[in-house]
Amino acid sequence: MTKLLPAAMAVVLLAGIATSLAACSSEKNALPTSREGPVSFLADDDFTQAATMLADKGQRVVFGALSVINEGDHSATLDRAMLTGPRSEVSDEGAKVSEVRVLDVTGGQDLVGAGPWPYEYYERDSVPLSGYAIAPDAQAELLFVVDVEESGNWSWPQTQLTYRSQGETYTIRANTGFLICPTTAGHCALSG
Repeated sequence: MTKLLPAAMAVVLLAGIATSLAACSSEKNALPTSREGPVSFLADDDFTQAATMLADKGQRVVFGALSVINEGDHSATLDRAMLTGPRSEVSDEGAKVSEVRVLDVTGGQDLVGAGPWPYEYYERDSVPLSGYAIAPDAQAELLFVVDVEESGNWSWPQTQLTYRSQGETYTIRANTGFLICPTTAGHCALSG
């Protein structure tokens, strides 16, 4: 069983905007997690977990509490990643993923969790995800840049990644998601 990196459990507090990681049992109607091929999420399949962020209309935020590892003998090319989940559990009418980036975190570099975008060196040191080659034994953090178009409660309970390795295409999914709540809520957490 693969465990979530301790760095992914980091809490970010910046400019009065609080974020945290929350965890609860995954007994919801989540899409099944999947592990295919040499690349896998560094997340526990037995739990649903999410980075949370307080943000309002007009803000740009980042979710990066999840990384992948290439456990194969050959490089893999990342094609696309998305925040997802069962339609009944996804609420994204007022927030849109505008960009997905990747940051090499091989060697234990801290993960951002969630925060305002741009955040520290993460924008400068990351690259667009599509076409990124992850080497054997390397780890990469997925960075979802999200534009908050309307204040509200926006959520994606799962993350999905499609990649290629040695002529095969794979899609993997983890029960790690992202929640955005308005700053007036003062608190943002998974239910359950």
